[in-house]
Amino acid sequence: MATLKEIAEIVGVSKATVSNVFTKKKKVSPEITKRVLEVCEQLNYYPNRMAASLTTKKMNIIGLLLNDEGQFIKKYQKELIGGVFLAAHRNGYRVLVDMCSLDNKEVYNSLITGSEPMDGTIITAPFKHDERIRIMLEKNVPFVLVGRPPAEFGEDVLYVDVDNIGLVYQTVQRLVSLGHRHIGLLNSHPDTTISSDRLTGYKKALLENGIPCDDSLVYYTDNTAATGKVAAAELMSVHPDVTAVIACSDDVAVGVYEVIKKLGISIPKQMSVVALGGDDYIEMLKPRLTTAMIDYNLMGMEAVGLLLKKINKQPINSNKVITSINIIEGNSIAAVI
Repeated sequence: MATLKEIAEIVGVSKATVSNVFTKKKKVSPEITKRVLEVCEQLNYYPNRMAASLTTKKMNIIGLLLNDEGQFIKKYQKELIGGVFLAAHRNGYRVLVDMCSLDNKEVYNSLITGSEPMDGTIITAPFKHDERIRIMLEKNVPFVLVGRPPAEFGEDVLYVDVDNIGLVYQTVQRLVSLGHRHIGLLNSHPDTTISSDRLTGYKKALLENGIPCDDSLVYYTDNTAATGKVAAAELMSVHPDVTAVIACSDDVAVGVYEVIKKLGISIPKQMSVVALGGDDYIEMLKPRLTTAMIDYNLMGMEAVGLLLKKINKQPINSNKVITSINIIEGNSIAAVI
């Protein structure tokens, strides 16, 4: 098989330039890149990544650790994967994707401890006392979180997130302005930092409006329609005076809609419903659901950007990137009659 030296001589460039075409360590002009690839194809040359890693001390592979949320991959996870793949490809990196539940030690021991051939990892849905974060810090493995890190790990952990406190705060303020005072919150897993932030925003808005915070109006789900249905049924039974429900996701809102309609309650005339994250269901719910749309594709790209700076020991101006949220207006919110 041909060598880098032979390819460099044919193209008329240095070995380092040929190497940079594959590693993308330094920028190479489109013209030279095209010529190098053409010669490689003619000579049936394929770069040996393992051999290259011995020289560069890098595998040019990053990991993406997703949470297992049921039988199917969620829409937001697909969007996040797309953003990570796109940004990684543009920087000459490949992506190793895995999934885990909160107690999946096998994944912790591979993606987290460095036993897999990776330069760094992106971890989603951080939670209180997150063992994954502790291990990464102990092993000094570069990583970035998608979601706010728990306070116990300090202020230097890199992460990408949205303003979940502000999202729920503004949502409650809007509902209160429409006359709602008994507002249920169907939150996600109680140990995740996203749930903690959303609960903070919920309570802050209620207190500012002189409305007592009743913990029995807050339920926790696993972001599925099934648990949304169970939580909504109990909420309606215990609190028949509730006039609005905030669901942590569109999936959970599906369960909420089912319960409300089974009880013969009209949306939004008798009950307002709003969701905090867009998924695949906003078009099928009638009336159309008002929901928040988070750009997970962008979050994935930003996470890769932070991670590569960490891997390459480049200056990082801020340990966090906060992306924006768009509210997709539907017909599921109305004033209290």
